[in-house]
Amino acid sequence: MPRIADYLIAADNKFEISRVSDGGFNHVLNFELDAGVHLASRSVLMFVILVLDGTKNLKFEVKVNGSQQLDYTLTATPTRVHTIHEVINANVLKHGNNTLDFHPMAGVGKLEFGDVVLFYQRDI
Repeated sequence: MPRIADYLIAADNKFEISRVSDGGFNHVLNFELDAGVHLASRSVLMFVILVLDGTKNLKFEVKVNGSQQLDYTLTATPTRVHTIHEVINANVLKHGNNTLDFHPMAGVGKLEFGDVVLFYQRDI
């Protein structure tokens, strides 16, 4: 069966995650994938991050369907924009409902995310 690359825009709008000394605020995105998606192939998650002033060693992770796929630590020196892309393991995505959880883990500050795009393979 032929296979092609496809993509899904999970979020075009901006959202923030933040962490203070006693806890943090995460952001979860939900999206659907139909039966044509080839789950045994790896996929690529891409997004833009704006590190807001006052951020000090803010470590965050991104989970796909509960599976940690990346973690980074960022510091504002001064405010910076980053583009991140991460290869997602095979068989992490599923047909139907999926979640992306952007979660602060350590440090202090705020990160603003946007343009979250998932590239995946599809059988045609």
